[in-house]
Amino acid sequence: MKKAFEAALEKAAKINPEQASRNCGFKYEGTLKKGFFTLSILDEKIRLSFPHFQAEGKKGKRISEPLVTIAMYHLSKSDGFPLANKWISFSKLPGGQYASAMRSYTSDKLQDYFGPRIRELSTAAKNFGAKQITLSGDLSFEFQVFPKIPIALVFWKGDDEFPESRADFLFDESAPHHLPTDCYAILCSLITSSLIKKTSLLYF
Repeated sequence: MKKAFEAALEKAAKINPEQASRNCGFKYEGTLKKGFFTLSILDEKIRLSFPHFQAEGKKGKRISEPLVTIAMYHLSKSDGFPLANKWISFSKLPGGQYASAMRSYTSDKLQDYFGPRIRELSTAAKNFGAKQITLSGDLSFEFQVFPKIPIALVFWKGDDEFPESRADFLFDESAPHHLPTDCYAILCSLITSSLIKKTSLLYF
């Protein structure tokens, strides 16, 4: 992940911070050469310095490097396209033909770990700031990773007709305007690990 961080930093250090903040729905204070972004991740405010991109959460805690890396890619990529408020699957994203590989380290792990223990999944999701929404399935949550990066998790518990549980991640139709597809796969992996290990996505 270190190389990814350095590659993202090289791109993000060249942005116009004022324009990038508007595109992403962040707040920026400072000049074109130095300042800081303020943004919400799962309802928690964090500060992200520019151009060095050091991030701090509540009580000065450092935000996880993978999440900061994705924030930098978001600032570099986003064109300000508004949310469509329409959910699509990973396979509908550019390069989404690798959906089965992505499922192997995200949805499949959630299915294997939580199975019929849907209440445990619900508690973990709520503890990390996700909000329950109404979609198909027995349980659905929305993780507002960034203002323009919502990710939904839909979970079906096994029953007599379909004994195997199932989990699916969904994305806003505007997703390709705001992040490369591989970043969405990484975010889903981070969410998966956070839910299973019951560790905050921000500091994981």
